[in-house]
Amino acid sequence: MKVSVCVPAYERPEMLAQLIETFAAQDHDDRELCISDDSPSDAVARIVEQMAVPGTVYQRNPINLGYARNLHAALSMATGEVIVILGDDDLFASPAALSKYAAAFDAAPHADFAYSNLVQVDASLHSTLLYPFFKSDVVYSAGIEAIENLLLRSILITGIGLRRSSPIERYY
Repeated sequence: MKVSVCVPAYERPEMLAQLIETFAAQDHDDRELCISDDSPSDAVARIVEQMAVPGTVYQRNPINLGYARNLHAALSMATGEVIVILGDDDLFASPAALSKYAAAFDAAPHADFAYSNLVQVDASLHSTLLYPFFKSDVVYSAGIEAIENLLLRSILITGIGLRRSSPIERYY
């Protein structure tokens, strides 16, 4: 199952470099990193070019799209069955992160939405905050319970996993 990691980028090349490093270290082979860049400078473009990680798809927008349209541009680049959204200041805490997303969607073929816990780190990559949205893996049936327990908790867009499906493409 191909997993597309979609990243709207804006002028944080050093942080994006850390994300690219952790993407390159993933044990899930069927993946792509889709970076849509709204930066006024070419700093992000230089990092992407220097790192040259296979599976990276990059576009620099000719005009600043703003966050929402830049995110949409990154999503539009994706070709995977599963889409994971990350910020340009995020990274993967484990080399198995994409494998876990793929396994979660494989295990629940009816699921279209997954959400991960949040771990905040400082500049030295030491954990400063763990915010578990869920104490264990949970699967909700479609309906109000899913909305109350997933959508209302996912206040941060980072870490959301989506299965490419017509309802997601129509409404998300």
